[in-house]
Amino acid sequence: MARDADADRAAVRALYDAWQRGEQRRATELAEAAIASGLEHPLAYNIAALKLEESDRLGEALDYLQHAVRIAPDDLSARNALGLCLLRSERPAAALGEFDALLKLNPDLAFAHTSRGNALLALGAIGEAEKSFQRALELDPEQPVALAGLARIGVNRGAYREARSRAER
Repeated sequence: MARDADADRAAVRALYDAWQRGEQRRATELAEAAIASGLEHPLAYNIAALKLEESDRLGEALDYLQHAVRIAPDDLSARNALGLCLLRSERPAAALGEFDALLKLNPDLAFAHTSRGNALLALGAIGEAEKSFQRALELDPEQPVALAGLARIGVNRGAYREARSRAER
């Protein structure tokens, strides 16, 4: 039986609206109901995965996020969420692949350069991580996670003034 496209659009709109209003619990309920009904939309899987991550059910969250990327490979939010979940799951090499794919879709995403930098740090590629953090700051000079990443690198190098300067921004 064919799905009702209007009903699917309405379900996604309701989900999106709840999320935008900050109604995380409601958005999660809508996402879970949408998935249970067979709706295939990356936003539903992304929001449902967030609840799983918060419950430390990272394997299930990864399944949802991988599915979201399979059904919508160009969805920036789903791919970023997958990379972050992989990083949280201590799989930095796989996370790096997702962040690189994300940057191929849009090379001007400061948050993606920051996430890439964190994956590179986890892999011990300090010089490349530094370049990623610096690129993030070129795109968004107040990107707090990039500043923190560069501060961490500065501390590890013993460049305490530089690290303090970055941390205080």
